[in-house]
Amino acid sequence: MKKYLLAIIISVITVVLVFGLMNIYNSNKKLVFLTEVKQADLGQFITEKNDIIIYLTKNNNKELTKSLEEYLENNEIKNNIIYIDLNAVDKNFENELEQYGASIKLNDPTIINIVNGKVANYDNNIEGIEEIKEFLEDYSE
Repeated sequence: MKKYLLAIIISVITVVLVFGLMNIYNSNKKLVFLTEVKQADLGQFITEKNDIIIYLTKNNNKELTKSLEEYLENNEIKNNIIYIDLNAVDKNFENELEQYGASIKLNDPTIINIVNGKVANYDNNIEGIEEIKEFLEDYSE
């Protein structure tokens, strides 16, 4: 009887542990559907690409992330969008962005359109996927 009770307790602990680890993994998952660029590499990336869209987020809004992934799934613009994790940038990052021609207050999320190595436009007041779609549709015109 004790062996069965021990087996049940171990099984329950294992299940709880697996679900706990899955939750931690999912909360730390990067935006794997976009190319991630580190703060230190942004300048070189812009020099090489010249025209790029930068999506900056802390990735806290899972619903927005899922909607963005679905929207970009069959969209050619996806190849021109990079992702920067706002959790991984330092406090001087806003100042570094000024060298590309705009003073931008970074909110979560922010999307920036770089054309010919300079900021053409940006949106740092995004509340949902509709604002991102509108921004990207303007980009593709």
